[in-house]
Amino acid sequence: MSRRFIIDTDTGSDDAWAIVEALCAEDIARVEAITTVCGNFPLDLCTKNALLAEDAAGGYLPPVYRGVEHPLLSQKSFAAYHVHGEDGLGGLNLPAVSYTHLRAHETC
Repeated sequence: MSRRFIIDTDTGSDDAWAIVEALCAEDIARVEAITTVCGNFPLDLCTKNALLAEDAAGGYLPPVYRGVEHPLLSQKSFAAYHVHGEDGLGGLNLPAVSYTHLRAHETC
């Protein structure tokens, strides 16, 4: 029996790789949803990178839910461009993604 879980992420390159690995491990894990929050990057980029990681995994596509656009206790966000590159994925500059499985402001 596989374990079911939700991935909550501020999708930089390390998180994108973790999403791919989790989605490819269907024999031991079942990702029910992915939630994105600002953190390493603005929310739109984190969400795009989560969708890119899903596409790269090439399997089932759990819904992706957009979270908050700034930290709960501060209006100031942090950006880790110096670590993960301008696109958050080390400068891969991957093509646009399909947003068909993106959910907004829903409860998982």
